[in-house]
Amino acid sequence: MFLGPLEDSKPWNTSGIEGVSRFLKKIWREYVERDGTISKKIECGAKDSEEFLKVLNETIKKVSSDIESLRFNTAISQMMICLNALQKEEKISAESAKKFIQLVAPFAPHIAEEIWAKFGEKTSITLAPFPECDESLLHTNTVKIAVQVNGKLRAEMQISKDTNKEDALDMAKSLDGVKRHIEGKQIVKEIYVPAKIINIVAK
Repeated sequence: MFLGPLEDSKPWNTSGIEGVSRFLKKIWREYVERDGTISKKIECGAKDSEEFLKVLNETIKKVSSDIESLRFNTAISQMMICLNALQKEEKISAESAKKFIQLVAPFAPHIAEEIWAKFGEKTSITLAPFPECDESLLHTNTVKIAVQVNGKLRAEMQISKDTNKEDALDMAKSLDGVKRHIEGKQIVKEIYVPAKIINIVAK
């Protein structure tokens, strides 16, 4: 299913499944500690970031749609995007973590069922209501912007889309990766492209 559209003919090659094999191994590493317990980054009641909730709900929407239209390869690709977003989070809620595993279940039932049980669930994952997309979370008021010093990327930060230039620059200058490269130097120019990039020119 991962190799391409279901209706297309695809030459069989074992190297073609390496990507999806790595995907499943990454799921296990993100969800399960070495001692077999659920990862410490997954907590009941943890507050998910707006960015992660947006990606998760985009994934719920796309996977649900793609399953109905038999576009399994694009559903798997979207789950890979969501897993990458999950990997970057310091903490995620158990509720969101479970939703993602439910999306994985139709494609990889054995690993999904095993992880589901590790959450303490007593019934099969197939009996749980399939996640529904929360449309209100698809549009967030925050954006990730790059912060450069002399044209080189030194940090990234999450800010509100309506943050003004002065506040954005103050936030950028407080970042460790930026402070190291501007301390003791004269700032000769400050460029702020709203919702996209900051570039500080120092010498």
